[in-house]
Amino acid sequence: MKKISQTLKMGNARGTVFVTTMVTMFIMALTGAYFFDMSSHGMAYVKRIEHSAQSKYLADAALARIYSTVTSAAPTGASFSNQSLGPGTYTASISTVSGQYLATGTGNVLGVSRTATAEIIPPGISALNYLFTAGSSLSFSSTGGGASTNITGNSLSPSGATFTGIINRTGIDYTGTPSFPVVDTSFYQSIASANGYYFNGDKTYANGTIPAAPAGGVIYVNGNLTLLGVQTTTACIIATGNILMDKVGGIQPAITINQFSNYPAMMTVNGSITHSCNGSSGSFIVTGLVYSGNNLTFTQNHTTLTVNGSILAKGAMSFAYTSNAVSNLSYVAQDPPGFSNPGASISIASYNS
Repeated sequence: MKKISQTLKMGNARGTVFVTTMVTMFIMALTGAYFFDMSSHGMAYVKRIEHSAQSKYLADAALARIYSTVTSAAPTGASFSNQSLGPGTYTASISTVSGQYLATGTGNVLGVSRTATAEIIPPGISALNYLFTAGSSLSFSSTGGGASTNITGNSLSPSGATFTGIINRTGIDYTGTPSFPVVDTSFYQSIASANGYYFNGDKTYANGTIPAAPAGGVIYVNGNLTLLGVQTTTACIIATGNILMDKVGGIQPAITINQFSNYPAMMTVNGSITHSCNGSSGSFIVTGLVYSGNNLTFTQNHTTLTVNGSILAKGAMSFAYTSNAVSNLSYVAQDPPGFSNPGASISIASYNS
């Protein structure tokens, strides 16, 4: 009996150990499965976060693509669909919402999408992009016997240009508010001062007295400038006040300005530019930029107008030609030093992601 009792006790002990071992293994198996499941879900979650971040970068890249295409002439013209980039794709577009320009970019990476939006302000219309640019009215009239006009280049003004008479023209008249360049006049003033061609006060050049090739290339007048009769120079002529080109005695204003380097040919800071001719042999022959800080007025007959460059006026621009006026004007892009156009690039009013 004693041996039987001992045998039963040993059997029970072994059974207990076996059961305990099996339970322990079962628990370990469950725990391993649980952690494996959690690990799988965790990895999937981490991947989703990664894909979300990548999609966000793609959405921002889509906005950048839109920014690079926006122009003042076509602020809603660009759209891109399912463009491949890096690990995924992006879609981009721009639309008008309540008078505002809204750019939208969406990035997608393996089914995970993110969207970014931005309200943008399109760039201003650079005045330097046109043959004629006026801040108010712009009119060109060429009438009367013997008149001949050839124009190659576009125009820009708030209400549109008016061309009257027999004019051979290649160009488009745009309507809009120009963005005129801001000029660092100190750049030109310092050159004129260093070379003896800075004049503090009104200045008049009598017939034939303007220097043909001033040192440094700049004549700067801190006041009004008057050019009388025949004047020929290779220079940049700047006045803070008005520039008047007029006859002296019977000699009509015949002004020839060859552009010095890439400087403007003639410019006023705040004043107007006026050329007045009412007899034979008058002319205005210029290569480069003519820029009036106010109005620009040409009243002529029996004269020649030739400009290869660009003509800008912050105020009104008027060309009134009558008999025997010969005009040839062609746009040539200008980029003078000291000129900047702060409205030439887009700005971002708001951003959301």
